Amino acid sequence: MNEDHIINNEATNQGTILSSKVESEEVLVPEVYESDELYLRDHKVNGEPVLIGMTHASLAINAFYKNFPLEENVHLHRLTFMKPIVVNEGQKVEVLTQATKKDARTDFQVVYRYEPTSPWTVTAKGTLQKSSLERKTINVNMLKSTMKELEDFDHIYTFNPAIELGDSFKIISGLYTGENQVLARVDLRNVLQQENHEYAIHPLMIYLAFQALFPLLDQVDVKEGFLPFGIQDIHFQRVKDLEQFWVLVKIVKNSGEMVIFDAELINDQSQIFARLLGCSTKRIRFGDKVDMNENPEKIQSYASGETVNTESVNEEIRKYLTGKLMEIIDVGAKLNHIEANLMDLGLESAQFIKLADEIEKEIKINLNPTLFFEYPNIKELTSFFFEEHY
Repeated sequence: MNEDHIINNEATNQGTILSSKVESEEVLVPEVYESDELYLRDHKVNGEPVLIGMTHASLAINAFYKNFPLEENVHLHRLTFMKPIVVNEGQKVEVLTQATKKDARTDFQVVYRYEPTSPWTVTAKGTLQKSSLERKTINVNMLKSTMKELEDFDHIYTFNPAIELGDSFKIISGLYTGENQVLARVDLRNVLQQENHEYAIHPLMIYLAFQALFPLLDQVDVKEGFLPFGIQDIHFQRVKDLEQFWVLVKIVKNSGEMVIFDAELINDQSQIFARLLGCSTKRIRFGDKVDMNENPEKIQSYASGETVNTESVNEEIRKYLTGKLMEIIDVGAKLNHIEANLMDLGLESAQFIKLADEIEKEIKINLNPTLFFEYPNIKELTSFFFEEHY
């Protein structure tokens, strides 16, 4: 069961948006989304209308520019999606960016509620800070000449069985593929004419990087589909005239459980106005598919209290990781199999995020939750920690 992260109304009203010197009478105004809005009704996950997670990045960046109106560049770090916002027919939802300033950076979390008297629930979190995106250009025409143009690419809108997309998401007007990279031409004009909200960078600009990825996944078995998990870094520079632009997507790693990629957004003056680094989309897993007869090697459970060989660093790491996992899932026997795929054990995104935060604090390392999808079992996780930190 996914654990809701609740913030009470009193705490939220006392929060600050990107400033440690907010007057006590300042009222934080949430953005309101209704079920019949264009790209909300056109985006369904497993049959339910869901507000795309990239909206949270757009709202956080809006808040940054509101508080630093003279800044041109912003760096959003470690955007992680924790709980989707479902908005059924006739519903509306309030979405609020709440942030706390810490030295040069600002930690933020995006929260939502359906009723003014309801508690706030966390849907995403990350950090913001000032940045200096170097002005670089890409010769798009030269790049296109090295790639293959796809004449028919409508399948990219139906390729992912977990997500159903309506017409407002079908805004790619040209698609070119190369080795581990895709170049897409995007036309936002019709969407922007019907938009009810103002953004420095529209959520669909970010989302299209995830959508353009799919021609590179034709050989991947996606019976259950993929869902966006997070973005490590967004570097954005304010520029004008972003109704039409290019998205260049490059795969960094494909583990089968998670695909990690980078993307660059390029305007018609060939200027890179945004870099999306460490974008991650994770495979959806349904059911318990662990075969208990395979991989008979077992490990000692930290939670069991049994004696282990303390001279073995690998064993200590393995013991520690197993103990942390057993704190959040009631499948201890299955964790005794070091190659059991953690994705098959029913963990949800929020649980991986919580686990990464706890380990990060306890052993004083910088840990990205995507680690659990890149190294999806105890054996691989143990090797990673040993090689990286010992």
